[in-house]
Amino acid sequence: MPGHRVWVALLLAAWLPALAAVFQFDDYRVIVGDPAAQSLPAWLAEFGTGLRPLLKLSYGLSWNLGGGTPLAFVGLNLLLHAAASLLVYRLGRRLFQLTDVNPSLAPNAALLAALIFALHPVQTEAVSYLSGRSSSLSGLLSLAALVAYDRQLQAGRAWPVPLLWLAALASKETAAVLPLALLLWDALARPNDPASARLRRLGIYPVLLALIALLVLPGSRYVDFFATSLQTRAPLDNALQQLPALIWLLRGALLLRAPNIDPDLQPIASLDTVVLSQAALLLGLLLLALSLRRWRWPAFCAAWALIFLLPTNSLLARLDLANDRQLYLPLAALAWSLGYLLAWTLAWRPRAGAALAAALLLSLTGLTALRNLDYRSETALWSATLADSPTKARVLSNHGVALWQAGREPEAASAFRAALSRDPGYLPARRNLRRLTGE
Repeated sequence: MPGHRVWVALLLAAWLPALAAVFQFDDYRVIVGDPAAQSLPAWLAEFGTGLRPLLKLSYGLSWNLGGGTPLAFVGLNLLLHAAASLLVYRLGRRLFQLTDVNPSLAPNAALLAALIFALHPVQTEAVSYLSGRSSSLSGLLSLAALVAYDRQLQAGRAWPVPLLWLAALASKETAAVLPLALLLWDALARPNDPASARLRRLGIYPVLLALIALLVLPGSRYVDFFATSLQTRAPLDNALQQLPALIWLLRGALLLRAPNIDPDLQPIASLDTVVLSQAALLLGLLLLALSLRRWRWPAFCAAWALIFLLPTNSLLARLDLANDRQLYLPLAALAWSLGYLLAWTLAWRPRAGAALAAALLLSLTGLTALRNLDYRSETALWSATLADSPTKARVLSNHGVALWQAGREPEAASAFRAALSRDPGYLPARRNLRRLTGE
């Protein structure tokens, strides 16, 4: 395996273009237009009633360090992603140790996994899209909690884990599923422990979740947040709609499509051959992973991906069926799997393994660098999004806003008219066209 200078060069080549990122779309609502994301007094005034307090506190840090410029936001996002990648390496080493992987393979497998996690282009939405920090910050804290829990199992120190979980939860509410990942790790690291021992170690988490639900949520905006989610789609209907969403996410993880911040995924009206084939594919992949009893890590990786996709793809309906940033933590499962397979190939067929690893890592580097260039301006990002979602009204309208802000008013008006031709009831396009042309 090449030395660390090669890995640093790849990481710099992939992510340096992200330093040119600007505020985009949701950034204006959750950062630029939110005083609690800029000022400590405003944050304190909202504390206990607003959403994601730790995330907003981190926004305030970036805002004040950078004087409200995007550079400080993307700089911190890159540091968070780098730290998360190191934790993927740390957990990968332990995962392969606990599952009796050949000790000569484990270091290379964990290193390759960390590089895949760090370099994959779908991660750009959680890093270069500045408000995507909710996923990378919560993901980093979740990984840190799991590392701390592993140390607890080895040495008996428990106190940091609940705190890290609460911090992850205060960054993004989907971290509520982290105790399931802790249970999964507990079963992997201590398979012979009785259920009573696991209950003693993990019983605090449902208690804390119940206290949060009783004491914190009623007076906060989370009530409306969850109510909106439940009103979006009924649970059974939402589960059905997630089939194409999961296929879309899987395609992104496997590099079978370009990153897209606003995919045009159409709701399923009823079960048909396509839907059933998608369900069969997903079920088949899951059963394949669970059937590999000789190695326990494939089953662990399958369960890991399911756990961290659970809140956004089953329990709670999202306004958008899928986004790339949902893959931030689930991607670790794919990274560990590919890392092991590449390390195995390197050990048994060194030339072929080296060629495969080089091709994959160079491809990831190039694709991520190119994707990061899209974040250099709003017109660049929405032009790229329009190429992948050419008929979606919101994409057409947002492209029009970007063109308008760039002074390209005739093109902006055309974009708004195109959005209305696709969806005559899409109010943002109607309002913007009226403001721009008086129509």
